[in-house]
Amino acid sequence: GPLREPAERLESVDFIVRNGGDGRPGEVLMHLDGDTAVRLGDGETRPLASFKGRKVRALAGIGNPQRFFGHLRSFGLEVEDRAFPDHHVFRAEDLAWGDDVPLLMTEKDAVKCRAFSQKNLWMVPVCAALPPEFAASVLNLLRTKTCGRQTA
Repeated sequence: GPLREPAERLESVDFIVRNGGDGRPGEVLMHLDGDTAVRLGDGETRPLASFKGRKVRALAGIGNPQRFFGHLRSFGLEVEDRAFPDHHVFRAEDLAWGDDVPLLMTEKDAVKCRAFSQKNLWMVPVCAALPPEFAASVLNLLRTKTCGRQTA
C-alpha cells in the first residue's frame, strides 16, 4: 500500500490488490469479511446483525479506522465511532464512555484492551476476502516462476 511502499514499486509487482473501492483495470479487489462479534470477557459470540437497530460504539487504532467503521455500518449498525492513531497504546480512560453501550473494536485493538475487560467490550475479527480465481492466478504464477510452465 501507499503507506508502506513507494509508487515506483508498482512497476515490479505481479499483482495489485486493492482493499475496497472500484479498482482499476488489472487490480484484484478485496474486502473485509467478518460478521461476528466476540465479547472480550467471556468469549461469547454474536452475529454483528444482532446489534442492528441499537446504538453501538466503536474504536479503532489502525491505519484506516474508517474502513472498520464502514464495515460495521454495512450491517446496519448505528455506530458512534472514535478513531485513534495507528498503534495507539490504550488506557482505561479511552474506553470509559460512562455507560454499558456495546463497544466494538478490531482484533488488533482488543489485544491491547483485554486488561480493561468490561462487560460491554467486543472485538470483531475480520479477514481479507479475495475473489476465488485469485488463488488460481497466484498458483499459476508460482508454478511458472519455479517450474517454467503454466497449469490449466
